[in-house]
Amino acid sequence: MRRFGVRPLLALAALLAVGLAPLTARPATGPTDVAGVPAVQVGQHGPLSDFTSGPLELVGHADMTPAGGTVPLGNHGAVALIDDCAYVGRWHDYEGVNAIQIVDVSNPASPAVVGGVPGSNLEGAVAREIRAIDLPSGFEMLTVLTFSKFTDQGILTPDLNALHFYTFPSGDCTQPVHAGTFQLRNFRPHEFFQWIDPNPAHNVDGHPRILEYITTPLGGTDVVVVDASKPSAAKIAGLWVSGIPLLSLRERNVDPALPVGLGAYTHSISLSADGRKAYISHWDGGFFTMDTSDFASRKLLAFFKPVGLASLPIPYPLSQFGNTHSAVVAAGSPTAVVGDEIYVTTDGCPFGWLRTFDTGSATSRPKQVGEFRLAENQATNCAAEGLSASRNAAGLPLDGTFTMHNQTVAGNLVLTSWYGGGLRVIDVSNRVKPAEVAAFVPEPLAEISSIPDTPAPPYGKTDPVDDDWWVSTWSYPVIRDGLIYVADVRNGLYILRATPGSALAAAIDGIAFLEGNSNLGDFLGTD
Repeated sequence: MRRFGVRPLLALAALLAVGLAPLTARPATGPTDVAGVPAVQVGQHGPLSDFTSGPLELVGHADMTPAGGTVPLGNHGAVALIDDCAYVGRWHDYEGVNAIQIVDVSNPASPAVVGGVPGSNLEGAVAREIRAIDLPSGFEMLTVLTFSKFTDQGILTPDLNALHFYTFPSGDCTQPVHAGTFQLRNFRPHEFFQWIDPNPAHNVDGHPRILEYITTPLGGTDVVVVDASKPSAAKIAGLWVSGIPLLSLRERNVDPALPVGLGAYTHSISLSADGRKAYISHWDGGFFTMDTSDFASRKLLAFFKPVGLASLPIPYPLSQFGNTHSAVVAAGSPTAVVGDEIYVTTDGCPFGWLRTFDTGSATSRPKQVGEFRLAENQATNCAAEGLSASRNAAGLPLDGTFTMHNQTVAGNLVLTSWYGGGLRVIDVSNRVKPAEVAAFVPEPLAEISSIPDTPAPPYGKTDPVDDDWWVSTWSYPVIRDGLIYVADVRNGLYILRATPGSALAAAIDGIAFLEGNSNLGDFLGTD
C-alpha cells in the first residue's frame, strides 16, 4: 500500500474542483466488460454475482460479520492459517476497536468468524500484516506487525510500531496467547517476510530459528532483521541501508512548487527458501537482488552484500511511475514475478501490472522480459480522471483501482491479488508472454461497518460514489491442501479451489502449503 509521497494538497484541489464543477450528467451507454467480467454480469459497484473464469471454483465465503454482529466488518488485510483457523488482519483501521478476526474454516464451505486476537486492536496503529507458523512438530506461532498512523506517534508510544507474537499453549487455534512484543519505535515498519531456517543445527528451544525481515520506509533504514526464535525475547539480528537517496523525480511533493518527493525506498522484501538471497522491491528504484547468506549462516555480524550486477536496480524510464511493490521468485527459477502498485487516488490509470524479470547474476543485470496486463491496465483505457472505456451498469466510467498487489508463485503459476481485478491466476511458463489461466472477481457487499482510514482509498477518487468499484482483493493468496485463501479489503475472506480434473488442479492440489510472504511452504517440503 502506498502512503509515502501522497499529495494531499493536490488531492484536495482535485476534490474542490469536482465539488465546484457544474452538475452535468455523463452519458449512460451501458456497461462494458470489466476485469474480464462480461458486461451482462457487471453491476453498479462490481459483478452482479461472484464471477469465476477458467478452472476455478468458489468453495466458501466469510463476509466477516463479527461474532454476534449483524453488519459485515470490512477493512480486511492479510490472511494467515493455523489448524482450522484463518486469521484476517485489519487494513487501515486505526480506531482501536476491531481486532484481527479469527475465522473457523473447519468447514471450508461455511467459514464463520468466531472471535478476535486479543490485544491486536491498538488505537493509533494498524494490524494488517500477519504471518503464521504451523509445523507438524506442534510448534505454532502467529506474528502480527503493527505500525502507527502518524510517524511521531509510533516513536513516542510503545507497541504501535512493533512485532507482537502469539502462541497456543492450549492447542486451540481460537485461543492465541500473547507471548511477547518487540518494539520497533523509530523503525516505522511497513511489510515483512518471515523466514524459517531449514538448518536443524540452528534450532532454538526445539523449533526452527525464525527471522523477520521488515521493511522500514522512511525509518532511517531499508530493512530491519529481527530474530524472533524466542518470542518473549526477540532481538535485532541486523540492519540494511541501501544508500539510495530517498528523493525521487517520479514522486510529487506535498508542496507542488518542489520538483521531487520521497519515493526511493525499499517497499517489500522476499527471500529464497535457503535464505541466502533477498529479492528487493524498491519503490522507485525497481527490482534487484542482495546476498543475505550471513543471516542464513547465523553469523554474529551479518550484512546484506551485493551479488555483482544482479544488485543493480532496474531503473524505470521517467515516463513511468515505478512503484515496485512486490517480487517473488519460485524455488530454482531464474524468473522474478514483480508487481507494481498504483492506485486511482495516487498516479491513477493505467495502474500497475505484472512484470517478469530475469533475476540476473554476478555478471549480468536483471532485466524485464515480459508482462501481463488487464484491459484496465492499457493506456488506451485512460482519461484525465481515470478509466474511460470500462463502465458500470449505469454507463458510468469506473472510479476504482485495478492494480496488481501480492503474489504467490507455485512453479509456473502465479496466484495474485489485483484489487478491482480480484484474484488472477497467470501462467508464466512462457515468461515473455504470460497468459491468464483463471480469475475470480467477487460480488461486493452492499454495506460494511469499517471504512479504510487512508489518504489513498482504493474504491474511488472523486466525491460521487455511484461510479465506485467496490472490489479490492488485497492479500497474498495462501494455498493449503489444494484450497486457496484470499481476502478482499471490503468483501471478506474467500476460499476457492481448482476445478477437479483440470490442469490447474493437478498443479496445486498436491501443495500442502504455499504463500508469497514466507518460506513456510518450502520449509514444510523439507521438514
